[in-house]
Amino acid sequence: MIAGRYEELEDGLAHDTELGRTVRLRWLDSPDEVDDPRLSHPNVVRVFDLGEHEGRRFAAIEHVHGLPLALVAPLPVEDAVVLGLQACRALAAAHDLGLVHAGEIVVRQDGVPKLSGFRRGLPGPDVQALAAALNDAAPGLPPLAADTTTALALELERARPANAAPTVPIATVPSPTVPSPTVPIAPVRSRRRSPLPIVPLLLGLAVLAVAIGLIAAFAHSGAQNSGGQTPRQVAPVQPVPRGATAEQQAKNLAAWLSRYSR
Repeated sequence: MIAGRYEELEDGLAHDTELGRTVRLRWLDSPDEVDDPRLSHPNVVRVFDLGEHEGRRFAAIEHVHGLPLALVAPLPVEDAVVLGLQACRALAAAHDLGLVHAGEIVVRQDGVPKLSGFRRGLPGPDVQALAAALNDAAPGLPPLAADTTTALALELERARPANAAPTVPIATVPSPTVPSPTVPIAPVRSRRRSPLPIVPLLLGLAVLAVAIGLIAAFAHSGAQNSGGQTPRQVAPVQPVPRGATAEQQAKNLAAWLSRYSR
């Protein structure tokens, strides 16, 4: 039992009795070797624990199921570009903590690269080592000579095959075998206003005018009778002549009002 917690297995593996998982034990024989648990990135082998056993320092790290980059060669250019870009991002995360890569690159079974083995130092040589490893793994790549993660990423992007551009997801293309649902279209209603009811309006005005004329005639007759004068006979009121059109009916009404309003 190592450090009272890790039960040794074969090939450098151990069983973490506290968390019930398999880890890899990496013995740190040099003070320059650093496995920093702060370095957390999807393309970096995760460090779970740091300890000491019988005077030797060790790191309990993530057990990655995969092979070293050199053993998965040769790689197509497009695969090498994708792998290299992920490794560049991992190096950039390590550089932010003052660490450089000095270990190996393990390619997981799903093609994801995982970098392990870091130490304190200045970036540059580790980027060049990654570029050389990519050229060895993918002979179709042009020579990569960058010494910064940004420059190497640009070189890899320029080396990406033209036909590797992302395509439109199939889910966004409607299937020709499935008919689109038919949406019923409501009939468009005309917004034109209906004509005003001119004839009923004119008839109403005519009735009103007749009533006003009768009231005025009786009032005038009453006034004359109160003055001792002989009452004048009121001429009968003729109805408004009906016109063939609304305009003619309006003219007839105007003439009728002019005749009986005197």
